[in-house]
Amino acid sequence: MTKLTILDQTPVFGTQSGVDAVRRSIACARYAEEIGYDAYWVTEQHSMKAFGCASPEILAANILAQTNKIRVGVAGILIGHYSPLKVAENIALLNAIGNGRFDFGIGRTPGAMPDVTKELGGETFTPEELDRKSDEIISYLSDMNSLSAVPVPDSFDSYCILCGSMGGAVKYAAQNGLPLAYAMFVNPTHCQEAIEYYRSNFVPSKLFDKPRVSLAVNAIVAESDDIAQELALPAINFFIRSRTDGYEGSFPTLEEAKLYDFSESQNHMLTHILNSSLIGSPDTVEPKLKALLTQTQCDELVVLTLVEKEIEQLFSYQAIHKIMQKHNKEKQ
Repeated sequence: MTKLTILDQTPVFGTQSGVDAVRRSIACARYAEEIGYDAYWVTEQHSMKAFGCASPEILAANILAQTNKIRVGVAGILIGHYSPLKVAENIALLNAIGNGRFDFGIGRTPGAMPDVTKELGGETFTPEELDRKSDEIISYLSDMNSLSAVPVPDSFDSYCILCGSMGGAVKYAAQNGLPLAYAMFVNPTHCQEAIEYYRSNFVPSKLFDKPRVSLAVNAIVAESDDIAQELALPAINFFIRSRTDGYEGSFPTLEEAKLYDFSESQNHMLTHILNSSLIGSPDTVEPKLKALLTQTQCDELVVLTLVEKEIEQLFSYQAIHKIMQKHNKEKQ
């Protein structure tokens, strides 16, 4: 059975506030548990107007306190900024608060602009340094270090290495026997290559004896293809402009996004994003979703749904859950 998880970046649209975005994330997490999702992951971004969560551990603790069954995670903790022991202690405490329901991802990117990274501590982000920090975090949590993260956990069953390319994260996950969470929404081009490399080079570890792949993808389901593609415009507009024009504002509203004229090169990016996303009506998304699962053989599908209004977000979550229920029944 393929597990189904939500990735929530706590987006801020238009004149909404970051506080509004955080409250919406908590409400959506409760809804996700109600309809049967397996997990709800939140993310870490610093000093960016478009995102409302810089301390995902605190948000995750709140969601854990307001839910009962759904797994809650941080995907991922940007370890370059922090002491490995402190990261491990936060993870251990969240695991205790959630009675074993907490998942954590080890994030290897800065998640911020260079000036913000400097203010967060000025740490380097070399592959060797990130590998060292990852090693130490895992050792503190798995009784392989003279020091231990308190409260000492009974067990951990979810380690996620987040990545968007064939970089160090894929290799580290394979070489150290850890699950891989691949951000297809960041880099779809190398998705299949990365997954195949990971599985082929996976070395069983004390923690995990076989590879496990979580695949994170843009997904917006609405009543029709036209509506879904329209709802996707603000997020697509934001990501294209932030990469090509240096845009640093919040996510535009739908009306603002409609007024923007893309250049020829930006239209090429738009087409690429749409083709690598699950966007459309239930009838359109279902075969695309099933084809993606068949191609990647992922163990967990993680959906990122960036839409302006909460009601549209909840509709999409419900529709995707129904599609996945049908898929899993067919595979039994």
